[in-house]
Amino acid sequence: MLAQWTRERGFDLVDLVTETRPGARDGFDQLVAAVAGCNVPTVVVPSYGHLALDARRQAAMVDDLEDVGGVVVAMDDLGGRGDRG
Repeated sequence: MLAQWTRERGFDLVDLVTETRPGARDGFDQLVAAVAGCNVPTVVVPSYGHLALDARRQAAMVDDLEDVGGVVVAMDDLGGRGDRG
């Protein structure tokens, strides 16, 4: 489903990163490393609330991704589902 959604919007699904523990950063650190080494560093999230519940943490995470050349796009901004957190 996610692969189809990304393909329909002109993206290629390269990697899927999830956190398994609340407050963990292992998956996010993996994501930052993947974006840093990627030719097309667009990060698609279901919503900004999926990055973090706290708006300051969301902004910090987006900044971390932008610092390595990433562009963060929320599915709700592209006509997907999800709520901006």
